[in-house]
Amino acid sequence: MFKRAVATAKPYLADDPVFLRSDSYYWLVLHCDRGRIIARAFTGPAEHLENLAFRRFLLDRDPTGVPVRVQRPVPADNRTGFGRVYSAMEAETVDRAEGHGAPLFQFRFQDGRIRVLGG
Repeated sequence: MFKRAVATAKPYLADDPVFLRSDSYYWLVLHCDRGRIIARAFTGPAEHLENLAFRRFLLDRDPTGVPVRVQRPVPADNRTGFGRVYSAMEAETVDRAEGHGAPLFQFRFQDGRIRVLGG
């Protein structure tokens, strides 16, 4: 059932290359099929992500009771159009500018492959 839910989920940007920033919110699904790693990435506005069938499948079976983080507006999403274009990884918050918090990174996702860009 889960594989079907992932297979039928529609990416927000179809099959276009997507740039996924570490300070954004997205779903990345990896699975192994006969020794080959398959990757699918899902980004977009909150309404799109909340309606993904596999999201509901996972949340319905989550025994932890830990609340799932709700997507919030991220300045980078406005610049990239939810991953349509690459964007520079400058510090966007005071804590990052002062060297606190995790380093920023960006993935390029295309044709089921993930490449880490910049830092």
